[in-house]
Amino acid sequence: MLTFLVFAKFDSFMGLWDEFDATHFEPVWEELNKRFSFPVHPTKQPSWKVAFKKYLSEQKHSVSETEAFMSFGNKFINPILNKALMRSEGHGTFNNLVEYVIINSDKFKSKVKQQKEYIRQSRSSLKQNNN
Repeated sequence: MLTFLVFAKFDSFMGLWDEFDATHFEPVWEELNKRFSFPVHPTKQPSWKVAFKKYLSEQKHSVSETEAFMSFGNKFINPILNKALMRSEGHGTFNNLVEYVIINSDKFKSKVKQQKEYIRQSRSSLKQNNN
């Protein structure tokens, strides 16, 4: 239960998706390759990385790289994942994969650790004040 509370506390302060940035792209590509054999190596054709770079170059300048990545993933990758996993068309499989990558990143784990320490200290302080 403490893990849930820590995660809920962290999520309320920071927001899981606030952590998402371009540093998470490579781990997402790696997971897609490892779990689903997606061809992602940029020098081998076809490559999802190459397709994403092309998609990114076609976006308006107001679209950030992370927005384009998520849009690309949801538009082109998510339907393939859902079909392979026999899930409904609208299931957020790609989003779940990205969340998995964020949660398992060292940066996120460090912030969760900080939140756990904050909660531990707060509880300790409350116990001392109640005595």
